[in-house]
Amino acid sequence: MAIVKMNQFTLFTFDFHKDALLKELQRFEEIQFKDLKKDDLPEFDFLNKDISAEEINQTESELAK
Repeated sequence: MAIVKMNQFTLFTFDFHKDALLKELQRFEEIQFKDLKKDDLPEFDFLNKDISAEEINQTESELAK
């Protein structure tokens, strides 16, 4: 298997998987983590938005179509 040099990637996970995922990733060398909630990155503003049950139902309904 080839090893490819990677500059940056974005990984999303559920909060309850966070600790286990971080433990696994920390085995790799030269990995740096950024907490996107603490950084001022407008493209990730949706991470701080609470979504109502109504919005979820509407989105699921649209996806089902």
